[in-house]
Amino acid sequence: MNYLTYIVPGLIPEGFSGTLPRLPYLERLLAHASVRPLSYRLMKEQCSAHPVDSDIAQLAATKVNLRERYPHWLQATPIHLHVEGDGLVLMDAHTFPITLGEAQSLIDTFNQHFLIDKIEFFALSATQWLIGSYTPLNTTMPHPLTRAGRTIAPYLPQGEEDKFWRRVFNETQMLCYEHSVNIEREGQQQKPIQGVWFWNNRTKVTLSQYHNLDQLESAAAYGDWEKWTEEITALDRHVFKDLYESLKRTKEPITLLATDHPNSREIVLYPIKPWKFWLRPVPLSRFTKLK
Repeated sequence: MNYLTYIVPGLIPEGFSGTLPRLPYLERLLAHASVRPLSYRLMKEQCSAHPVDSDIAQLAATKVNLRERYPHWLQATPIHLHVEGDGLVLMDAHTFPITLGEAQSLIDTFNQHFLIDKIEFFALSATQWLIGSYTPLNTTMPHPLTRAGRTIAPYLPQGEEDKFWRRVFNETQMLCYEHSVNIEREGQQQKPIQGVWFWNNRTKVTLSQYHNLDQLESAAAYGDWEKWTEEITALDRHVFKDLYESLKRTKEPITLLATDHPNSREIVLYPIKPWKFWLRPVPLSRFTKLK
C-alpha cells in the first residue's frame, strides 16, 4: 500500500561523515519534487492523527485505558550510560536488546520502590514505557535519540521545582545497579540497563494517513555511517523504487518528512511526467552538508 505521507527520520542526518552513495530512484524522485525547510526538529512521535499540540504521553496512556489513573504522564525509555571524559553518555535501546520480561522485572522493582511517591511505571512494550504521576515535570527533557551518544548532564531535570524528578532519575540508576536482570545480562556480555530517560513531546503535525520509515533513525542518531549507507541504499532499491513507479501512474503527490534538525525538510514528490525527461536527478546532498 502506498501512503500519502512517509516520515523518514535519519534521511538527512546532521554531521554525516562519509561518501554519499548513489541513490538513483530517490534522486529521480527529487527531480520532480519541491523541498521546504522546517524551522524545528520534528520527531516521528510528533506526527499523528491527533490535533496539533496534543500531549503524546497522555495520548499513549489513553490508548491503553490508563489516562484517568494519574493527572500527569511521561514517556520513558530504558537506557545504558557510559562514562566519557567527565560526563555520562546516553545509549538507548537501539544499541542493545531488551525483552519485555526484563522490562517488566525492572518496572516491578521501580513500582515497589516509588509507591510512596505516588508514581507508577507501565511497560507498553520492551522499550516504550510510561510514567504516571501526581507531580509534573517542568524541565523539558528531549527525545532520547536527540542525546544518543552525547552527554546528558545539561538536559537532566533542573531547578528547585524539579528536585523530585532529579531524585527519581538518580534512584532508578541505583535500583538498576545490582538488579538481577543486569546481573544476568552482564553474564551474557550484554549492556546493563542503567536507568530510565523520561521525556515528553507534543504533536506538531496532524496527518490522516502516514507511514514511518525508521530504518535510518538509529544509524543517523549514533553516527554509524556504514550502517546508514547500507540502509538508505536498501530503501532506494525497494521503497523509493516503488514510490517512483507509483508516481508514474498516480495523480496524487507523496510527501516525505525528513525530521532531522537542522536538516528538517518537507519534500513533496509530484507525479512523474514523461515529457519532463529532461529533468536531471537531484542528489540528496543538495539539501544538506552531506558529501
